[in-house]
Amino acid sequence: MDDKTLDFVKRLAKAMAAQFGGNCEVVVHDLNTGDPERTIAAIENGHVSRRRVGDGSSPVVLEALKHKGEHMEDELGYHTKTGDGRTLRSSTVYINDENGVPEGIFSINYDMTPFMMARSAVDSSSRSIVRSVAAQMAGASVLENRYGRERCRSRSTIGWRAAVKPPEAPPMALPKVPVIISMRPIT
Repeated sequence: MDDKTLDFVKRLAKAMAAQFGGNCEVVVHDLNTGDPERTIAAIENGHVSRRRVGDGSSPVVLEALKHKGEHMEDELGYHTKTGDGRTLRSSTVYINDENGVPEGIFSINYDMTPFMMARSAVDSSSRSIVRSVAAQMAGASVLENRYGRERCRSRSTIGWRAAVKPPEAPPMALPKVPVIISMRPIT
């Protein structure tokens, strides 16, 4: 990759990392280094994958190096996992020379783990709130023990239940409407 292109993608990496914050890692790989273990020419927010400038290749880069003379299709929005189990949403854009051969890779890895944890917490809280409201509608109170099971207490029973079902809705009463009956003699 020539110096002008490398300078541009380094500045682009810095801008994207600043725009999207600390969970967004942006990596620039130079495939012309001759050493597949040292392709990272620039990296922003390297703590996401625990890599730094001069480090080695990811499986995506190794695949590109295997097909060095061929055109490679960009891969956008795929999911990967880190060694410690975090989920990343990644995109890989190949930087081609004038012949269409990849000479660099621009990669974005966004750590989705905090969002997934927040969603899980909201979902869990929502289920707990729904169960609590349903229990109150049934005239019971719900208490959670330290194991996450709920203890349901009502006026007539005390016991452990996995979930409290809301009472069935009462049958719909028809509104009272005055009915006028007219009586005519039968002829």
